[in-house]
Amino acid sequence: MTSTHVQTTLDYMLMLKRHLGYETEFLHVTHDAITDFDLNRYDIVFQNYCARMCFPGYVSRSFIGALRGFHGLKVLAVQDEYDNTNLLRAAIRDVGYHVVLTCVPKSSIERIYPRAEFPHTRFVSVFTGYVPDGLVASGAPSIPLAQRPIFIGYRGRDIGGRYGRLAFDKFEIGRRMKEECDRRGIATDIAMDEASRIYGTAWYEFIGRCRAMLGSESGSNVFDYDGSIEARYRRMKAAMGRAPSYAEFAPYIRDRELEIEMGQISPRVFECAALRTPMVLFRGRYSDAIEPGEHYIALEKDFSNVDDVLAKLRDIPALEAMVERAHAHLVASGSFSYASYCAKLRMHFEAALRALPACAGAADRPAVRRRWWRSRRTRILEEHPTEQPKTLARFRAKQNLLTAVACLGTRPASIEDLEDAKRRILAIHAATLQSVGRAACEKPDAVSAHLARLEQLVAEIGARRRDYQARLEALSAREREARDAGREDEHCVLAREIDRLTGAWLFAHSRLFSSALGSFDHLYEAVAADCFAAHRAKPGRLAAMLGWQLKRITLFVARTNGSRLALAKEVVRRSPVLLRLVGAIFAMCPARYDLAPIGSILSPWRRGRGQSSGEWGS
Repeated sequence: MTSTHVQTTLDYMLMLKRHLGYETEFLHVTHDAITDFDLNRYDIVFQNYCARMCFPGYVSRSFIGALRGFHGLKVLAVQDEYDNTNLLRAAIRDVGYHVVLTCVPKSSIERIYPRAEFPHTRFVSVFTGYVPDGLVASGAPSIPLAQRPIFIGYRGRDIGGRYGRLAFDKFEIGRRMKEECDRRGIATDIAMDEASRIYGTAWYEFIGRCRAMLGSESGSNVFDYDGSIEARYRRMKAAMGRAPSYAEFAPYIRDRELEIEMGQISPRVFECAALRTPMVLFRGRYSDAIEPGEHYIALEKDFSNVDDVLAKLRDIPALEAMVERAHAHLVASGSFSYASYCAKLRMHFEAALRALPACAGAADRPAVRRRWWRSRRTRILEEHPTEQPKTLARFRAKQNLLTAVACLGTRPASIEDLEDAKRRILAIHAATLQSVGRAACEKPDAVSAHLARLEQLVAEIGARRRDYQARLEALSAREREARDAGREDEHCVLAREIDRLTGAWLFAHSRLFSSALGSFDHLYEAVAADCFAAHRAKPGRLAAMLGWQLKRITLFVARTNGSRLALAKEVVRRSPVLLRLVGAIFAMCPARYDLAPIGSILSPWRRGRGQSSGEWGS
């Protein structure tokens, strides 16, 4: 789910569900996700290309273990298989995938995946994407070619010299064309930086505003089987203090580039054809799906014909004729639709299913044995099938929750907790950038600075704990004096505790007394046990917990009848003591601190019949 914000990836998964003809559910399987159910309830497990096997530990061990014991058909879709190719091949053998969907041309599959090494695996050559149904239904864009505000549009990226000429072309076509157009005073919208990337439906809107889109072949001809090319690239980068250019790195990969010709067609080609936007592409193979002059305007890689290309973009009737030919060939024909792709896949799946050995029926298959007690971390990481793919926002929220659990545990935080928090910050960074751009992964300065700041904050917080404890004890003394003097609500009780890692001041205020609130560690159990519902005759009783995290205040409100409350109104009306405490905290808040990545996020505890006593909301 870390890649679902990329429209092409989301389209791929949704189109499979729509057109394969199987009852389909989705499961998140990366970043330590725990597969907490029996996969053998399904006939086919299709592992999407965003769950990459070439990176050790990226796909969770729990899922891999469950997949090894799966009796049905195992299907793996792979892209970017030129990274750590040997690791990918080892994973295919280890798990025992029956069908692998590869972007390697059919004529070169034997070179990358020798039949002698994979006698029981069927390799099917496919494209990286196809024509989504939504674009077909949308028809022509509302803006005629002559009225489109952007003469030439493009979004690319510079991923350095590691991936060879094809990767270099993605940057060079934008750089050179922008330079040529600026010199001629032609308005363009061309960018190759990560900040200018466009995602979701906004990408389609951008295409529809362009008179022409630039493009080049996808993929890489440089297969790094054992990681040695990447290692050399990183050594050169460290020695030079910057990423080596293609020209600088070419001597080390020149021979490797000649071994295989990938030259894949990009999903952008189908998008442009569906939206009737002309394409200016470097001359290339493009999976043998399109022809220069017929479906796109060919630009030579040395830009020797750039004047001719720009002149053709001013010939609106010729452009309109070209986009209609491209639309008829790539879209209207249905040959490159997801429906056609899924029909091809189903044929291979059914053949592979018939070849599977007979296995025990579903009733005889062992179910997953769940422990009667599971840690908070385990419960957070547990994943179950869903009707729709999960979002990147949910992934980030889960990672924040895991960090919070590490910081708000019932035992003193250890160096292992801090290391786990650091690892998760890196995981969020890497997972996001893996889906939005390889170039950004080459610039870890920001995340390194963040981790350094985190360590500095933890060190500073440790020095401040004694001061916070002293302030808390003074406040407790004043509270006792007020209670002894009869100036406080007779049923008011305060549960408080210093957070062990962040130094946060955490406490709960309830109008109902309960001995279970002797410490903050017991607050969760008190809520789950419905300690706040002692007086059923007055169902409006409020329990509020405040977590102070240095610069940020986070409020969580629960009500015993399970309904949400208007936080500010209810706190003001029902908990004046809590307001005084909030004021006291703000008065000594060190504004220069900010621990935004560590959120005080708490999940409901479920006990008894699986029902929580209240609903927590921030």
